[in-house]
Amino acid sequence: MKIASEYKDYYDVAIGSTADESYTFQRACNSYDLPSHPIAEKIGQELIGIHDTIDRYRYVVSTLAIGFCGEIFPLVEFSSYDGKSKKYLYNSNDFSRELNKIPQECNEYETCYPKRHSATDNWTYGYVHKRSYSKWNETTISEYFEISKWQGLYEDLFKEYSAPIFLVEDGDTGIVLRTNPVLENLQFVKLIDPYTAVQRISSFMKSIEES
Repeated sequence: MKIASEYKDYYDVAIGSTADESYTFQRACNSYDLPSHPIAEKIGQELIGIHDTIDRYRYVVSTLAIGFCGEIFPLVEFSSYDGKSKKYLYNSNDFSRELNKIPQECNEYETCYPKRHSATDNWTYGYVHKRSYSKWNETTISEYFEISKWQGLYEDLFKEYSAPIFLVEDGDTGIVLRTNPVLENLQFVKLIDPYTAVQRISSFMKSIEES
């Protein structure tokens, strides 16, 4: 497989490793709105309870999903408000591990949820104590990363957008799908090595063309 593209990705180092070099992958990143697709609701609402908890810790959590050659990989972008720390987490254990690293900023008995100041009508934000990280949230995290919960939500997107790879995320104007995103930026190499990625992209694109 060959790649025609204006940008690089981590699996480019494996170009030439496939047996069939007659196919050229026209790799382009385009964005499309997904206002009413079922996967949009999954991305937009699945972790509302988790957002409510983590945001009080002054961390930003974004829910995303990567479609890769017929499979779905839900993930969470976990970053600090100042942007100095950013990680992409692909399973509930890693996500929970990041939660446990967050320092406790209030004592066991302190109420740390946001409060509206009666005189100024402004909101003041504190921190939620770790003990408020409930079993409901733990369950939600596990279910979000459970692949079976995504069945029927993504399969048609590969063929509809003629792309072996896509990213679904919450954009500035709502849920968007981006074809062929830069997977290196999403730390996707943690899941699939470059040579396996190239082999799978080549096979998947040929199967799309044949169908």
